[in-house]
Amino acid sequence: MAKTMGLTDFLKSKARHDEQEPLLTKKEWDTRKEKWLRRIDELYEEVRNWLEPLKKETILDFIDSKMVLNEPPLDPYNVKVLTIVIGGQRISFVPKGTLIVGAQGRVDIQGHKGMRTIILSGDKWSLVRRTPSLKLLDFDQTSFQSILDDVME
Repeated sequence: MAKTMGLTDFLKSKARHDEQEPLLTKKEWDTRKEKWLRRIDELYEEVRNWLEPLKKETILDFIDSKMVLNEPPLDPYNVKVLTIVIGGQRISFVPKGTLIVGAQGRVDIQGHKGMRTIILSGDKWSLVRRTPSLKLLDFDQTSFQSILDDVME
């Protein structure tokens, strides 16, 4: 019984501490979210620029959609999803959130054959390689081609 009281007192003190000192203010959370949404837009613009010549040749097309992310303490918010249609295949950039340990955000690139993850680390996007340990590679046109090879049939 003493352990339960100790745990109860511990959790009550933590709750009071969190009420007194929130990690970030609402304004700081909103600023983080807005920066995250801008970085997603910039990522999609870069990918579109890489693929624009193929769109002009009608080899592929882009579909824009939205989904709702729920990341407390942020209020639920809309985020853009970019889907690239190549033949009968779809490759979707699906944002997973900005509250990611060690990063400012995560986007999964999903295709018929699998999924790859990129993260926003500092001011750049990095491809996450899951080898015996995690390895980050620059997200650029070359690594994007590698991702497409991994996720497309």
